[in-house]
Amino acid sequence: MRQLRFLPLIVLVVMCGCISLPPPLPSEEPNETVFTGDRVELPTVFFKGRPFVELKINGQGLYRFLVDTGADGMCITPLVAREAHTPAPRYSARLTGANGGTEALPIVLLDRVEAPSFSLHGVGAYILTAETAARLGSQVDKNFGGLIGMSALQNVLLEIDYPERKVSLIWPGKDRFPVADGIPYTGTTPHLWIATPSATHPTLLVLLDTGLGGEFNLNDIASYPVRVGLIKEDGFVAGVGGLWRPLVGQLAGEIHLGPAIWRDPKIHDGRENRIGSEALAPWKLVVDQQAKKIWLLNGKLTTTTAWTGPLDPDGRPAVYGYASLPDGDGSIVKEVDPGSRAERAGLKVGDRIRRADPLADDRSPDPYRIRLHVIRGSESFEVTMSCMDPVPPPIEAAGSVP
Repeated sequence: MRQLRFLPLIVLVVMCGCISLPPPLPSEEPNETVFTGDRVELPTVFFKGRPFVELKINGQGLYRFLVDTGADGMCITPLVAREAHTPAPRYSARLTGANGGTEALPIVLLDRVEAPSFSLHGVGAYILTAETAARLGSQVDKNFGGLIGMSALQNVLLEIDYPERKVSLIWPGKDRFPVADGIPYTGTTPHLWIATPSATHPTLLVLLDTGLGGEFNLNDIASYPVRVGLIKEDGFVAGVGGLWRPLVGQLAGEIHLGPAIWRDPKIHDGRENRIGSEALAPWKLVVDQQAKKIWLLNGKLTTTTAWTGPLDPDGRPAVYGYASLPDGDGSIVKEVDPGSRAERAGLKVGDRIRRADPLADDRSPDPYRIRLHVIRGSESFEVTMSCMDPVPPPIEAAGSVP
């Protein structure tokens, strides 16, 4: 998530010859950062490869916040805003997400953001819409509170240790990380230059985005050499501003950033070039906002990503060919690809999926076979599919699904 910055709106009210100004727009930067000792390890949980920390807001909680280097500021859910008794919003601003969509979100001032031995005071935060909060919250197991971005943490060094699954904050000025060894970046959110095997884009400015679950999002994805061909994957990428269903494939060649080399990584198309948490998984990442440097420490210098899923005869990833969105205790099918396994098994747009059961066991070791429990109007039925099977004949010939 990346903020679109706007100048504060100044409303002039002329009464009896006097001009009345509203209070200033809450800053995304904390008024005060309180830190005990030189280093604080935050209560941390990793979910689907991404780092979440547990925080109290105005003394309430604990809530799980995604540590999002792709976000300028802090976002909270409507539930957190109510439970933390935040004041009524005076302003709003438009934010844009990795998918290119935008949302106008109200802004409030948080008195305290706390973890053991660490607190922030006077932090501006955006209140997510209920829809976006539900969409993002479905990607973590419980107690989703929102996102904590770079502005809120600008007075400390951020360390995300992916192999050890830890998030720590370090007080600056202790010379733990020699500035000369760091990789320079620009912007509030870290934008860095990488080298790619693309003749069209041999060097590329990318956003280091720990809130992104995948490896690499690349704009103009069709211009890159691919080892495994591109196809729409099963599922949507969700973020602030909406969602979209990206193309996915595998790059042929290497991407370089400082000491890190990614060989044949998985790639998705995106509105902005980004490196996600899956690519950072071998590394300890340190971000120093004062020096505008990052460090990638203690990881494998070269990481190879072999495509482990099945391929169709044309060399592209085998997919089910549908995408759904969470809805209550299930999900609603929003897209079904023509001629796909999903269409030919009988799935339709608007179907409600109550449950998806993997069917792999000792007798059937196929990890890509699933059974969907589907409701359509007053009917309920089951759909079974596997990416290991060839695309089946049309349902009129199969005659297995109503």
